[in-house]
Amino acid sequence: FFFGSTMAPLSPAEVAAFSREDLEEHLLTDLLKLQGLGSYHEDFDCWKRWWPCAGDTEKRICIFEDHLNTDWEGARIVWPAGLVLARMFEVHSGLQQELQGKTVVELGAGCALLSMTCAMQGAAKVYATEHPNMVKWVARNVRANPHLKDHVVVRALDWDDPAHFEALPCPQPVDIVLGADLTYDIDAHKVLLQALQRLSGPNTTIVLSHDDASTPACPAYRKAFFEDLLPRHGLEVKPMNPQQTLQNSGFDSPTVHVFHIRNTAANACRR
Repeated sequence: FFFGSTMAPLSPAEVAAFSREDLEEHLLTDLLKLQGLGSYHEDFDCWKRWWPCAGDTEKRICIFEDHLNTDWEGARIVWPAGLVLARMFEVHSGLQQELQGKTVVELGAGCALLSMTCAMQGAAKVYATEHPNMVKWVARNVRANPHLKDHVVVRALDWDDPAHFEALPCPQPVDIVLGADLTYDIDAHKVLLQALQRLSGPNTTIVLSHDDASTPACPAYRKAFFEDLLPRHGLEVKPMNPQQTLQNSGFDSPTVHVFHIRNTAANACRR
């Protein structure tokens, strides 16, 4: 991925302590790309990167990542499934068309790259939601992009708390629900399903991405969630083909799957 390595980046002092052979063999195989696309931000003790928007080199999104902070299982990092889904909304004509003028809710926004990408691609309003313990990180990234302040709203959302859904300042069911790399933990599948049911109606588009490489069990978890759990609860799941869509975009994403989902159950929305 040209956005930078998915491995933990190093501070300048740490880089200086390693030989180039060490870096190439063990740590950063794309050091030159990393230096060109990101820099260590001492004030925030994290890395600042720029996401160049497809088709327009003048437009870009500022992202802060903290690869060294392991709280919340990597919620402060943009993982491959998030990169793929963000780029899909930039280059897939069908997704772009669905996005225009719509209200979007992203679950587990993390660094908010996907939310901000959708705002730049034509969504009327995007609600970047995250667990209360992580929502400040989402807000930091959105504040770093003042050109999107009128289009991206940051809100805490605990999937286990119905009051959080009721407090979302948007009409429900929403037009579009998004999520990247939310299905790597099978213990969270049921509560994620409930979150999708609360937010969606028969006309809601749900788009989720899943990375088989997140954990060794992820291929089995993908089948359990998308091929079993969702269909059993009235959600129609159609796999997309990110490899074909992104084949000319510089991405290498053989383990990332993207699913286009409709909630066809009669009692879809449980507000």
